[in-house]
Amino acid sequence: MRGGYAATLLVLSAVAWVGCTSSEAGPEPAADSDRPGGTWQRLPPSSGAREGYQELEAVRAGRRMVIVGGVGYDQNRLGGVVFDLEGRRSRRIVSPLRWRFGYSAVAARDEVVVWGGCCGPGGSGRRDQGMRYQPGNDRWLPMTRSPLGRRREHAAVWTGEEMIVWGGFGNSLERRADGAAYRPETDSWRPIAPAPMGGRSDAAAVWTGREMIVWGGAKRRPRRDFQLLTAGGAAYDPARDRWRRIARAPVRSREGTRGTAALWTGSAMLVWNGTAGAVYDPRADRWRRMPDPPLEGARYDSTAVWTGREMIVSGGDETGGVNGAADGAAYEPGEDHWRRVPTAPIEGRYQHAGAWTGKAMLVWGGCCKGSRQLGDGALYSPGEDPPASSDTHIGGLPVDIAATHRSVWVLTCTHRCAGDARQAGGELVRVDAASGRVRWRSRVSNPHALAVGAGGVWVIDFWNGTVQRIDSATGRVEATIRLRLPRPVVRSDHAFLPDHVTTGDGSVWVTTARGYVARIDPSHNRVSAMFRAAFDSAGATLVTGSALWVVESPGVRRVDTRTGRAELVTVERRGRSFTPDSVGFESGSLWVSGVWVRGNAFSEDDEPALIEIPEAGREARKVVALPRDADVVGAGAGSIWLTAFDRPLVYRFDAGARRIADTLRLPDRRSLVAVAGRHVWVATRDGRLRRLR
Repeated sequence: MRGGYAATLLVLSAVAWVGCTSSEAGPEPAADSDRPGGTWQRLPPSSGAREGYQELEAVRAGRRMVIVGGVGYDQNRLGGVVFDLEGRRSRRIVSPLRWRFGYSAVAARDEVVVWGGCCGPGGSGRRDQGMRYQPGNDRWLPMTRSPLGRRREHAAVWTGEEMIVWGGFGNSLERRADGAAYRPETDSWRPIAPAPMGGRSDAAAVWTGREMIVWGGAKRRPRRDFQLLTAGGAAYDPARDRWRRIARAPVRSREGTRGTAALWTGSAMLVWNGTAGAVYDPRADRWRRMPDPPLEGARYDSTAVWTGREMIVSGGDETGGVNGAADGAAYEPGEDHWRRVPTAPIEGRYQHAGAWTGKAMLVWGGCCKGSRQLGDGALYSPGEDPPASSDTHIGGLPVDIAATHRSVWVLTCTHRCAGDARQAGGELVRVDAASGRVRWRSRVSNPHALAVGAGGVWVIDFWNGTVQRIDSATGRVEATIRLRLPRPVVRSDHAFLPDHVTTGDGSVWVTTARGYVARIDPSHNRVSAMFRAAFDSAGATLVTGSALWVVESPGVRRVDTRTGRAELVTVERRGRSFTPDSVGFESGSLWVSGVWVRGNAFSEDDEPALIEIPEAGREARKVVALPRDADVVGAGAGSIWLTAFDRPLVYRFDAGARRIADTLRLPDRRSLVAVAGRHVWVATRDGRLRRLR
């Protein structure tokens, strides 16, 4: 609770069921943010190209977007088309490589590495030789041959220093389980450790910043001639040259190198097989299945791109190689929600290229117009953010607030809010982020704090020691979970007195100042574990991967969500200790606001600061001075947001530049602030909600 505190080439420049709910908006088939949004812009035809190409891959190299194709209409050399989007011009290029299927293309800084594949003219022979293409000066550079020999339908990623290649078909049409890493700076290869799984082809792979995650693919079924599509995988750490197995997914991959898409969001891997998808958290080694998308039928050989906020799926084969689709859908993992994407102004297609340019999704090429590949494309912009909405009346006194990209949730106190709060009453109000309309209101008792995630909205009743689970779509109270200390504090006093609630690692976490952390299993709506923590006063909480971070004096405590073991991270500086107030997570680190205190008492010369604690670390890495009484209220899109207790201000701290980059004025100094991506929402003491940016 905040409690009033605040290789063809296209180069682009570039348990108790109770509750009462009311709805002010009335029943509707979909919220405003569920309707198709964004705009399409058709690209001009490519000059000099008679038709499109097969075997398309899309990568981003520096300021350019490069689409690599394997087979041209003449089945000779790899050709290409260079697009200048600003000037709406295009030109044709030709590469030294012969056409091929089953190759890989990865962006290596300002270059594109094209490697492997099959076959040669007439459909026979394979080539393991690859080349590096520099789109800036239109140059092709040779590569040293790899120790893997011939390879096709393998997985490949770029780590920032190396291209790692694994699996695929080898010389004897046998699926391999070995791999190698190529470093462009030295034009050299090195073998990597054997994987803890059998050979497979057509696997999907992503680079997380630390590991290459290989998932899915096809392997030969024992004692059978046909292949088995898999749901398992493994992760490779190049720094340690070590593999680890990962949990099996709730979906299987699909046949073909372009049958399954895998994307990295910065914290999770998304996989999409044309009919279903799943989200993998590598820190917790857990999967969750995506809900069904708003698409009619399967979308095999579709493309999927990550925008920084959502995965956009476009096109695909609806009827087994007859008709391609021209529409799509977008999935936002933070909301676990799909929205429809409008129909493109080009023919439906599949086996096309899809790429995110930084501002728009590029769709180009694909199959088919008669017997010919398509040679046109379009750009899809998800749309500008809606203007800051006018004030929305929510009523009551704001107690807590949370925001996602689609909704804003405000917990309010409506009566008996002063004095003894044991009989207080209030409401949880859901507001549509796009329109500013109130979707529903749900009555709550003794409103104290809320959290959104783990399949619902979770509201704490401090005095009754309960957590209510409220359905995010309808506002109905689905369950009331009662919390009780396993041991009395004094005599028969088992009151839990929950203070903070958060979600993460597939669970709901509730802390109390009485030295316990409760873990709620949302699949059964019950307390699954109760940890005795080594602290007497618990503050704000946050979950990252398999760690629960709890702010307390004199530091931040990291609680292992699996074992309950706690470690205290303390920060000291020449006779002063750091007393934290609040915490956020951004860019792989914890950001904790607080003050440097001399001794055990606060004084006028205490220095406010923001410290950075790497998620995997145990010590502070950076210390940045802050304005007085600035507390973290949210994080997202590379920024940390802080409010000042005694001034109506909110600060935007740039995590990359390590400085305060912007300051916004609040309606009053007791306003509550929530952050969702780049948006900042404010709930004021007069019962109104507005978006500052």
